[in-house]
Amino acid sequence: MASQLGGPAEPDVVETDGQVMAIVRDQPAGLQVVDVGASPPQLDGFVALPDLGSPYGLFLVGHDAVVLGTGLPPRAGSVVPVAGGYETTNVVVVSLVVPTQPSVLRTSSFRGALEGARLIGGRVVMVLTSWPAALYANGTASERACSATTGPNLLPALGTITLASLDPTSVAPAAEVTVRGDATYVYASATIVYAAGTSPLDWPCSPFAMARAAIVACCAQGPGVACPMRTPAIVGRTPTPETAIYGFDVSAPASPHYLGSAEVAGTLVGEASMSEYDGYLRVVTTVRSSMPGPVAQRVAIPLAESVVTTLKPEKGAFVEAGSLRGFADGAPIYAVSFEGPYGYVASYGALSLLDLSSPSAPALAGKVITGDYLSLLEPLGNGLVAGLGEAAQSTASGSTTNGTVPGASSGESLVLDMFGVSSPASPDLVSSKALGAGATSLALGDPQAFLWSPEAGVIAFPVEGPVSQGPFGPLDVWSVGQGGELSLVGQLQQPGSAQIERAVVLGADVYSVSQKGLMVSAGSTLALVAWVPFSDSSA
Repeated sequence: MASQLGGPAEPDVVETDGQVMAIVRDQPAGLQVVDVGASPPQLDGFVALPDLGSPYGLFLVGHDAVVLGTGLPPRAGSVVPVAGGYETTNVVVVSLVVPTQPSVLRTSSFRGALEGARLIGGRVVMVLTSWPAALYANGTASERACSATTGPNLLPALGTITLASLDPTSVAPAAEVTVRGDATYVYASATIVYAAGTSPLDWPCSPFAMARAAIVACCAQGPGVACPMRTPAIVGRTPTPETAIYGFDVSAPASPHYLGSAEVAGTLVGEASMSEYDGYLRVVTTVRSSMPGPVAQRVAIPLAESVVTTLKPEKGAFVEAGSLRGFADGAPIYAVSFEGPYGYVASYGALSLLDLSSPSAPALAGKVITGDYLSLLEPLGNGLVAGLGEAAQSTASGSTTNGTVPGASSGESLVLDMFGVSSPASPDLVSSKALGAGATSLALGDPQAFLWSPEAGVIAFPVEGPVSQGPFGPLDVWSVGQGGELSLVGQLQQPGSAQIERAVVLGADVYSVSQKGLMVSAGSTLALVAWVPFSDSSA
């Protein structure tokens, strides 16, 4: 159910094959199985997973559910003098051969925090990051001091990225590849897994930062102190933030290997900032000015510079093929999505369309001013792109308090925008719906909570905020016309005002899922078809 556009499946907290639905529950911790092939749906079995840790998501692989979680190892006798310690990632394989009696087949544990996972060639491919547990107990005084103020996972030279490829149907150990580095975001094509993180030079505890601090302290003692590295270029320099990208070849998922790395200027807003097309990786970043805002304005330096970079694997590295800078007119980037040779970028009140058909010469194809701050972009096909975010603030005089176009909306509110992009040179805002003052959505921080069903022609996402009824908000369901017109079908609220986390369309019905239960509603009218509460006795 959860997948990138054209990419391998990602784990989600709800998965279904149309007959069985598997749901990760956190209270009680475990896996709930529902027979959605029956009419009405029926509860099957529940299996407790007390050793899972914090739930991350699951895959359905044949007749098994593969559940991923993260947690901390036992701390008995630990010598780490900082809070947290290293994380572990747990993989629990649950048999669904008898859905009424799901059972744990095996559990595997991996050292490291889970940054992302994909299902590739029937194998669970994970990207893990870790650091040595005893590092700070035995490190230098400067390392210990730095760790106390910036956290335990920022020392670059000893941080690692591990790609682990696990066959969930086998007891064989996972195939692993480990490199030095750090990663926060993961993107994957069918053959390459990319892990992106802050470049080591930019980490607060990096050798550069620590050396710079030592130089400044040395030079502060006066000209009589020997300081051979006393140069303004070193002492005063603030490095421009960069993103390091590491590539792993998974064309043979059982035998992954490291391809190489590259650095691009700026930082990503999320994994959606990366996309591979025709053998090239496209990366969209924001380079923020290191100068204070008023100073940057006085010297005509933009507060942020938008950059798109194209990379191609070549001889153990990723080589830049082309780049385009400044297409967002000095505004920071809030959301990115790609569709074929085009990129869609939401910045400060605008949507930019990038023509990436020529990797060596990326170009700005067109732009539409919206006045909105979109945190999520979803290409729908047929020349349409949906955007979800915050509407601009307007003052009584018609000017804006946020520096974008006037008159977009009155007061802060959640907004759903629909763009027509059939003509990239002249995109337009087809429809825009303000969803109430003070409203927000789970989907802004969790894109998998945003549903687009091309078969039903509907968009659905949870809405929360002061405009909502009850302690939690409803699920908004919108129909999308052929030209992109938006019409509210209605709002779904589960009994007890439970927080709806996911929606799925099966046949003609909308299935909404919360930690309290599963509700089925008729797709055309949203009339209640069935309510299947989860049993508290599952604990």
